[in-house]
Amino acid sequence: MTQTDTWLRKRRTIHTGPLDVTVSMPAEMADRLRCNVVYRRVVGPALSRRHRHADVPRPISTSVKPMGAEASALRARIGEVDWYHSIDLGHGVVTPGLVDHRAQVPFYGLPGSLAGKRVLDVATFDGFWAFEFERRGAEVVALDLANWSEVDMPQRMRPHLAEFELNGKTGAAFALAHQILGSRVQRIEGSIYDLDPLQLGTFDLVFISDLLLHLRCPQRAIESAASVCRGELLIADVFTPMLEGFGDLPLAQYAAPSHIWWLPNVKALMCMMGVAGCEGVEEVSRFVLDWRGDDPLHKVVLRGLAAADPLWLREYRGWAESRSPKWRSAAEQPS
Repeated sequence: MTQTDTWLRKRRTIHTGPLDVTVSMPAEMADRLRCNVVYRRVVGPALSRRHRHADVPRPISTSVKPMGAEASALRARIGEVDWYHSIDLGHGVVTPGLVDHRAQVPFYGLPGSLAGKRVLDVATFDGFWAFEFERRGAEVVALDLANWSEVDMPQRMRPHLAEFELNGKTGAAFALAHQILGSRVQRIEGSIYDLDPLQLGTFDLVFISDLLLHLRCPQRAIESAASVCRGELLIADVFTPMLEGFGDLPLAQYAAPSHIWWLPNVKALMCMMGVAGCEGVEEVSRFVLDWRGDDPLHKVVLRGLAAADPLWLREYRGWAESRSPKWRSAAEQPS
């Protein structure tokens, strides 16, 4: 197999007792399979369980410290809800989240102090970023959907998923972490599509992380976020390396139907921010997200300044005004 063939293919080894079975397929096919709802709901979890429970001796940790009464009580409380974020609650207790941002916070280019700033954390989930902004001194508003039934997904998927996935309210983990941390973050319920400066006011920093890939209309979402931003719009989202290396072409992979709609390249995300009214869009960093999944998630952090009258719009108006009209009314006809 050539080096190119190796790059184009993905492998997965499954341990089944005394046998090791290796499956190899083209990367594009593997990505499409991973986004398929049947794989996510049935095959993926089964393989993960097989991998976790393989008959391999596990080392016994010798560095575990005895838990105090407060730590034991915290662990009992956090065990009652599901967690997406790993959040340090003190007393040596960290929530068992799917995603752990703690060691990667420096990649986001946040200022050491946000004192006096008003920050909007869009799609806050368990609130990791909202609490981080608060820790840096900001007045924080955390936005999230009120119910799982409001998740942006293909309409034809809803009847098949609602009874075991989409029922119930969001925010249980956020509320618990909020209480334990003694936080003052204000959590409000709503969609990014409905952000309105007349209702929420404006913010010095609007933050969006790991959301756009799950939205049917990411361009509309960025424009809504920019409408309530009077300072920096910071977007940290997943991109696909497969579409990098095409020069300045803004490209995106359509991944639906699944919980993922779009996997763009970095240029596409930058262009969408520009169209939404951001100027001086710059790349802060690229890295692989620290999460408990099998496949690497490549992230990029982009920063732009919200502008009510962006440069591209001024240039467009100038171009339009310089063109002669294609037709004239009778009153405008030269005499």
